[in-house]
Amino acid sequence: MNERIKKLEKQSLDYFWSLDDSVRTTDTFTANSEFTKKFAELIVRECDRYARSAWEHGDLLGRDLLIHFGVEE
Repeated sequence: MNERIKKLEKQSLDYFWSLDDSVRTTDTFTANSEFTKKFAELIVRECDRYARSAWEHGDLLGRDLLIHFGVEE
């Protein structure tokens, strides 16, 4: 993994540990699901930021990525 992915993973873990104890202790699947959802969201947001800054039509691509993956702006 590159450093950016590691940083996003850490942000996801920080988010996970900030959740209510009942969410984190329900079961392993729920815990993994919350972490995975946040990790995926952060990756999509990172792609959106990159597209918007790197390409002439990046705003359209970035918005399409958010819509496609169901990430709210």
